[in-house]
Parts: sequence; structure tokens; C-alpha cells
Amino acid sequence: MRGSEHVSFAVVTTGGALWLMNGQFDLNTYAAAAISAAAVGSLVPDIDHPKAWISNRIPASLLGLGLAGLGLYAYAAWTVARGDTSMGAAMIAPMADLLRPILGWAWLSVALGVVLLAASIVIANIVEHRGPTHSLAVGLALTLIAVVGFAISPLAWTLGLWFGWGYLSHLLADLITPMGCPSLLWPAGSTSLTVRMPRNSAVTEPHATPSATPSVGTIPTNPVARDQQPPTGM
Repeated sequence: MRGSEHVSFAVVTTGGALWLMNGQFDLNTYAAAAISAAAVGSLVPDIDHPKAWISNRIPASLLGLGLAGLGLYAYAAWTVARGDTSMGAAMIAPMADLLRPILGWAWLSVALGVVLLAASIVIANIVEHRGPTHSLAVGLALTLIAVVGFAISPLAWTLGLWFGWGYLSHLLADLITPMGCPSLLWPAGSTSLTVRMPRNSAVTEPHATPSATPSVGTIPTNPVARDQQPPTGM
């Protein structure tokens, strides 16, 4: 499945769960954070694929945003430091004060981009696609890490559980694909568990014998059988 499909499945199911839990769906700060955590979790299993969102688009976006913020701040601070009094410098100089509060987020964005890019390169060269990263064991371990990480942050620790749900939703969605999820029970062993979706196509038995009944319009080749045919018009 595509990354957009995994994200859509995680977002819809998380929003539905929040609605059932609260009796209504209110897109407040916690709901937005929970949906975001589930969306991120739904992408993580595909870090073993070099062309997945989590392996290229997201790291590239994080690096681009972080470096752009740091670059703009550096240029604005340099403009102020050199004492340029031109009109262009007067317009650029205030950007240093505006960007200073988000410098921490810019550095974090760059760090996450580098970590994801490096991890995706290493993992993609060590394990095959839908290998250990598509297992319940790895999903549980990363969920525990996410719970601890959110617990020591200003955010709610339960966001780690929503991350875990997003991860699990990815594995469940992969079960309905032709390849299935062979490493679901890793490291205990491989599994051939695959949920096959019904198809509107005829099923041919592997050892079926051709029918002995002639098709409509077939002229019998046996002369006796031809003579036994009823006269036309009856």
C-alpha cells in the first residue's frame, strides 16, 4: 500500500476512535496531536523501503525546513551585525528577532531528518521489505519508547499509544495485500497469514475434468446418436 493510504487509514480510524471515546469529535489540540502521532506511526514500518515516505520525502522535508530556518536566521543576524543601513537590510533585520524563538525547532528538524535518512539507509540494506519492521514485536518496542518519550515531554504520554495504533494499523492494512505480512510474528518465526479480499472472478478447480455434456449447438459425431435426435419442429 502507498504511504498516503496508510496515513488515511490511521487518520480515519483515530478520528473515529476519538469520536467514540468522547461522544463527539472536537478537533482540539490533543485530538490534532493524537491524529498526527498515529499518522507518523503508520509510516514508520516502511522505513525498510528506500522509496517510502519515511525514508525519503519526510527526511528531505525536515532537512529542508530546518536548514531554511537556520539559513534565514543566520543571514538576518549577519545583516544586523554588519550594520547595513540600506532599505533591504532594514526589512531583513527584524527577521532575526522573529526566527530566534524557533531556532530550537529548526535544529530538531535537521536532527530528525538526518537520523531518519541514516536509519532508512542502514535498515534498507540490512533487512528486506516487510521484514522485522513489520512485526508486532518491533511495533510494541517502538510504542513503549514513544510512551516514555511523550511522558518526559510537555505532551501527554497517551500520545505514544496513538503512535502505537498507527503502527499497528499499518500491519493490519498490509494483511489485505497480496504479499501479506510474513514477519508479523518475528522473531518467533514467519507467518503466511494473509486476509484475502473476495474477487468477482471464476475459480477453476486444479483437478477439474471437462464436462461430458456437449455445449449448445454442437453437432453429435456419433451416427447413432444423430439418428436418435427428435425431428425438427417437435
